[in-house]
Amino acid sequence: METPLVSVNMLTYNHEPYIAQAIEGVLAQQTAFDVELVIGEDYSTDRTGEICRAYAAKHPGRIRLLTSQRNIGMRANNRRTLDACRGRYIAICDGDDWWCDPHKLQMQVEAMEADPQCGLCHTCADVFDQQSGTRELYMKFNPCPSEFDRMMSYNPVCAPTVLVRRELIERYFREVAPERFPEWKADDAPMWLFIASQSRVLWLDATTTVYRILSDSASHFTTYRKHLAFEDSIWDIRLWFDKHYGTGAHRWKIKRKRAFTAWKILSRSGTAGEFARRWCSDLCRSPKLLCYGKSYRQFFNKAILRQNE
Repeated sequence: METPLVSVNMLTYNHEPYIAQAIEGVLAQQTAFDVELVIGEDYSTDRTGEICRAYAAKHPGRIRLLTSQRNIGMRANNRRTLDACRGRYIAICDGDDWWCDPHKLQMQVEAMEADPQCGLCHTCADVFDQQSGTRELYMKFNPCPSEFDRMMSYNPVCAPTVLVRRELIERYFREVAPERFPEWKADDAPMWLFIASQSRVLWLDATTTVYRILSDSASHFTTYRKHLAFEDSIWDIRLWFDKHYGTGAHRWKIKRKRAFTAWKILSRSGTAGEFARRWCSDLCRSPKLLCYGKSYRQFFNKAILRQNE
């Protein structure tokens, strides 16, 4: 294969029940251009590596398999796999998700080729809950004048739906250097924020992908404390980007939502003591929160009435 137009970045670790479906979704793409699949297999302890090797042997011109002699972790695996991608565009599909539309890449490439200012194109996705077996639409929304502004409140981008210009990913690693921030608990959210600050983000109203929810993954949790730590990290990432790539106009909104998100989690699952300590800590950091009646209601319900314990 000559240099492909699109590289698909696929990270996998202990995805034995799912990896074949993920790979088949990529191989099923019908395109007028070359596509390579680059798989970063992170020394799985199940049969994931064996399955990947079989596919790579069967499709030597389309699949490139990266392996190691030890588990190097998600971030290092992601970086080495992205670095190995050769295409002008990079798509993402982890080993537990899958593409359900064989025209996904063709549709997205046509849209991005027609708009040189577009740095990222994403679509709708379905969510499949592995535990319950239910499948439903992940998110559908109306276009916003600025996706960077939208992302200051929430992330509308479902990672396995994206197609992004490789040059912007390379700039992200050079300029932001995310390895400086080991406390960031998400790899994709800061990348989308950077790209949205540098280019247009395009959303296509089509369901191309199924995002699989497992019981305990990077963004789904078995404990409320993990959930709380993840949400705090996401809001802190937004604060950083608002300061360094925005105007600072979202700072107060982000701090308010960071506190309200934490209180919501702790009001449902934490102890009254945990809630009270976090409530006091947030008010010390942002005294302006005292102006919101919602803060008093939550404190009264949880710390005084001790609800949900």
